[in-house]
Amino acid sequence: MWSYSAAASDYHTQLDQVKNLALWLVASSIAVLLPSSANAYTIETTVTAGCHEEVTEDILRATRAALPVRAKALPATGEDNAAIDDTPFSVPEDLKDIAAVTLVFGVRDNDIKSFAAQALDQLAPLNADPASQKQHCLRRAEHDEPTGSAEALAECRAYIRETLLSALDGLDGAGIPDPTKRDDLEVTLAIRGKVHVRLPMFYLRAGRALHTIEDSFTHTFRNVDDARKITVVLNWVDYANKTLSESRDGPPHLTELDRCDNPDPLRTERRRLAVETGTKALSVLLGAGTDREAKAKGIDAVLDEYLSYDAASQCSADNQWCNAPELAYKSTGCGCRFGSGSGTSGSSLGFMGLASLLCVLRRRRKWRAPRAFAALLAMGVVLSVHAAHAAEANTKPGTGGPISALEGKSNSGAPGKVDGSGAFFGRVATGVSYDKPGFAGGVGIRYQLSRPFMLGFDTEVNPWVALTPTRVRMGALNSYVSIIRRFQLKTDTLNVRSQLGVGVSVLLIDLVGAPAYSYGPFFGISFLGAEWKISPGFYLTIDPTYIAIPVPHLTGAPFAYTQYRFQVGLEFGG
Repeated sequence: MWSYSAAASDYHTQLDQVKNLALWLVASSIAVLLPSSANAYTIETTVTAGCHEEVTEDILRATRAALPVRAKALPATGEDNAAIDDTPFSVPEDLKDIAAVTLVFGVRDNDIKSFAAQALDQLAPLNADPASQKQHCLRRAEHDEPTGSAEALAECRAYIRETLLSALDGLDGAGIPDPTKRDDLEVTLAIRGKVHVRLPMFYLRAGRALHTIEDSFTHTFRNVDDARKITVVLNWVDYANKTLSESRDGPPHLTELDRCDNPDPLRTERRRLAVETGTKALSVLLGAGTDREAKAKGIDAVLDEYLSYDAASQCSADNQWCNAPELAYKSTGCGCRFGSGSGTSGSSLGFMGLASLLCVLRRRRKWRAPRAFAALLAMGVVLSVHAAHAAEANTKPGTGGPISALEGKSNSGAPGKVDGSGAFFGRVATGVSYDKPGFAGGVGIRYQLSRPFMLGFDTEVNPWVALTPTRVRMGALNSYVSIIRRFQLKTDTLNVRSQLGVGVSVLLIDLVGAPAYSYGPFFGISFLGAEWKISPGFYLTIDPTYIAIPVPHLTGAPFAYTQYRFQVGLEFGG
């Protein structure tokens, strides 16, 4: 089972949306300006490579190869598949199971907690928190020379040991991960947003410890002759606060040391050792037997082998930290660079017709339209029939509705002409959201009630786009009635309009806490749009900011996907 956050967490104010968009644009701009090869030991985001994810996946693969039964994939239950499909990171085909995905969630948790990975304003203070430095094998401000490295490493080791041993609570009586033993975690998913999930305890806790193990190979200097021994622990807190004195606080965090794409022998070896250490640690936890004391000793042995402090080297600022080769990776920048990312190439999407969509839905599962949706469809049919009768009753040349426009017989929009009551139009439209990414494509009808007011009925498919990784999901099917206020100008080539729409939104995908085919209200509004009279009988409509608010799930924690769209339509008839 899953639990969800309060309903308010799913509703964002306009200010929050603008802020997040601005932050994402800033991050993207930084990424463009920096060299494309600067891949740090980052988590996967729109603009950074998934180094932690890749290393962790290699650890799990190696562990499963060594212990195929004890480390096997866990069966998905409840809404596990919905979470797997909505991860804010890439999931390889061979690791699309809840155990593997939870391990990665645990690894990412050290860096972002419940925040979205692009929430730079929230992540900066989080990562500068003195209490969290041990989770990254970094110094606190109090860890000054000459004992600072030893003290920081002791805290780092203690955190890894405690967290790994706590993962044993997630095993069953045979010492194998129990899929029913779960921890609560608040995360931000790609589409669903911030939500509470219930994840397998063993893999979630083990993932947090693996993050720190991996960081211990990028946030430390190591013995030249034996890279398993640590000589110096790096400093982020003082460096970020611009108070760092290297002789007192130790060397600063080095971004280039964090690269995970094997650019040279030193960094290739560090990544290999990180995978080796993580694999041995997981194998100890999952090994035969349930003796906690014995497994604690096994973890101590792994830490002694790969995270022991090399006091004999006596490294300091005076001897350039034992002439550390890592100093070659010092950066003159701010130390907080973004990598080239893991690939965010653009996607193309073709919109299917409504009939095709309904056929797909019927093939996937038995589906019944909710009453409100059926009512709107009926309203659209009634409106179409009424408008058709009105067009048929009008025997004047050039006033036959959409067919007349297609035959070139309509004079709607001609100079000196305005559309009076009874005018009937067809409509096709498409749009793209520049806030929460998405597309929209649909068809509709329009009926002129009077010179200033038009009534509309539209049905649209509204796919949504997850940016990390980039993928298009079906999103929602929206059907709504609109009242349109037209300001018809006889002699100008443009008319002005505003519109307000209300209808029903049907969810087409499974999300955590919001199953497919849930339904709820749809709201749409355009404060200012334009109608360009491109030829007699044809209007090109442009709504530069159409606010679409599908709310396809109302129970529990309601889910809304607010979009600010640039929307274009072609209306024809008259």
